[in-house]
Amino acid sequence: MRFIARWIALGGGIGLLPKAPGTWGALLGLSIWALFLARWPLIYQVATAISLTVLGAFGAGLVAKEEAQEDPSKVVGDEIVGQMVALMGHTPSFLTLSLGFFLFRALDIFKPFPIRHAEKIPGGWGIMADDLVAGILANILIYLLAPLFHHKTLS
Repeated sequence: MRFIARWIALGGGIGLLPKAPGTWGALLGLSIWALFLARWPLIYQVATAISLTVLGAFGAGLVAKEEAQEDPSKVVGDEIVGQMVALMGHTPSFLTLSLGFFLFRALDIFKPFPIRHAEKIPGGWGIMADDLVAGILANILIYLLAPLFHHKTLS
């Protein structure tokens, strides 16, 4: 179980890439959602996110202890799950995937309230929590912003 949790926390090794591991993790989350989860009923998407969150929090806590860091950059399971949460319930399209990716990454990087508050939770849960909140906020923003990009013509 520890191996699986640690593997999820490291994004199957994506987190070991030397440059921008969080961005690569988000791209992996986007790919997993677009290629697989988008076709599943929302309840299965949510169940998958919950399962990966629990295992990811456990694994993130393990890696944080091993590295003696609060939030090691090699832990990208939080970005993977957060990105999937950002896209849940949306129809896969270039617009939703693009908005979802850029909104999630911007929120994850800049951490406005309540995201910054969520990362103060200790251990692996705190590592996961800020990205889950960023994913939820990005999801809501997609619903609000996507209609602005659809051009309507008069007939």
